[in-house]
Amino acid sequence: MIVSGVITDKSFGSNPYLPNIPVYVSDDKGKPTQPMVITRSDNNGKYSFSVDDNVKNISARLNSDTIITKSLSPFIDFDFSNNKVKELNEVVVVAPKKEVVNKPVNLESKPKIVKKEDLFLKYLPHGLLILGGLIISVILIRKAIK
Repeated sequence: MIVSGVITDKSFGSNPYLPNIPVYVSDDKGKPTQPMVITRSDNNGKYSFSVDDNVKNISARLNSDTIITKSLSPFIDFDFSNNKVKELNEVVVVAPKKEVVNKPVNLESKPKIVKKEDLFLKYLPHGLLILGGLIISVILIRKAIK
């Protein structure tokens, strides 16, 4: 048997035809049967496909929450005008509390002290580069003025 029809949503106004909507053989709850027999509506909302004689239901799925299931007949139109998507409930996300663990302080361990000599050696190359750049800048400026 060939089943055909149109898929619409009249709330869209001047163009109520829904393109690319899957239409498939299903059980009475809208779940696809195996082997899966499926087609999609064209740009004008029209679809047509061939099904076996033992098929009982055809479904169209707008999204995962909006499925219309109808009994088999040669012409089945699906109208999603009254099937609005359910509003999602508000979800509140709460961060887990961080557990504070009080560790005893070991007074015998001393914090690492950075010696002044180490800091001097660490920053000496930076200072020399800056100083060299200033000297070269002064020399170039003097030559430009002359």
